[in-house]
Amino acid sequence: IDPRIASWGAKMEVEGEEDEVRYKLTMIGFRKVHHLTTMAMLPWVVAEVSRSQPGEREQVFLCVSASRVRCVSTLGESLVWDPLTHTVLFECLPHHVTKLIHNSQEPSSFACLVKGTQTCACYVFQCQYRTKVCISVCACVLGLLQSTIG
Repeated sequence: IDPRIASWGAKMEVEGEEDEVRYKLTMIGFRKVHHLTTMAMLPWVVAEVSRSQPGEREQVFLCVSASRVRCVSTLGESLVWDPLTHTVLFECLPHHVTKLIHNSQEPSSFACLVKGTQTCACYVFQCQYRTKVCISVCACVLGLLQSTIG
């Protein structure tokens, strides 16, 4: 078995590389937002993204490690990186994921606010399974944020 392949939500350990956790999700959409967007504004942004892009959803891998958070679109089921079938939608340092929102009314979805040097965007994702995975993704990203800040 290729050590670079793991089921989503599992840690991948490749010799000489840092551990990375990959989650297979559906990206509902994203919206560029003002850099001063607050946590109180995010529910409206999430609602707008969900309402305005109902047919543009795509399967993605959210790859989380100590040094980066990366969202990669997939054209197939392959977990091994292939530039012909995978496109990086965004990549950032963990501390650039400044806000996470998880709505208890919709337990299978969550959103994150990514603030880069030039742009700021809110990405909305839906988990394939209800609460377990969604909470796991949020906990993983929050854990990385706390470890990089502290």
